[in-house]
Amino acid sequence: LGRSPKSRVVVIDPRRLYRAGVSCLAYTLSMHTTLLSLNLSTYPLGDSGAAAISASLSNVTTLEELILHGCQIGEAGAGALAKLIKASRSLQILILGMNGSGNAIGDAGATSIASALATNPKLLSLSLWKNRIGPSGATCLASRVASRDCLLQKLYIGENPIGREALRCLTDAAAVHGRLRLYGVDYVSDPGEPAVKV
Repeated sequence: LGRSPKSRVVVIDPRRLYRAGVSCLAYTLSMHTTLLSLNLSTYPLGDSGAAAISASLSNVTTLEELILHGCQIGEAGAGALAKLIKASRSLQILILGMNGSGNAIGDAGATSIASALATNPKLLSLSLWKNRIGPSGATCLASRVASRDCLLQKLYIGENPIGREALRCLTDAAAVHGRLRLYGVDYVSDPGEPAVKV
């Protein structure tokens, strides 16, 4: 990675990342000004790592896809990612959960990301699958995506204990939005209950 500043798509081997360290990676990424896609899935970044990566990517004006599922990101890390979402004019796809591999951003993290959607004109797909989001976080997302100036087209919300009422809010918001499709709604649950297909 460090030898090729013109790399457009980067998938990191976790074994190499363990040796190099997140701070080294963050520094290197900040110099890759033509980066299109970055996949760090399943590497345990944690909140501090997510913050370092987000800060380093704030100067990358070409990044379209960021994949961070299974990275042990909590609400503080989600807050850092929200800042990246607000600053980016190129990010179109953000994946924080997929295929049963999520994070733990919770309601506070979902609320931070929801607020960031107000200022991002490009984000089209957001996957929050299995991120411990409850009713309040889902309701915040619903109120944000209902806005006509939100361009989001795909929202993955499965395996979160959002409850039926918040799911109804999201479904109504998608109907108001007109272009938004919800994915994983058959796999949501009530708080305190396991997520199962209904």
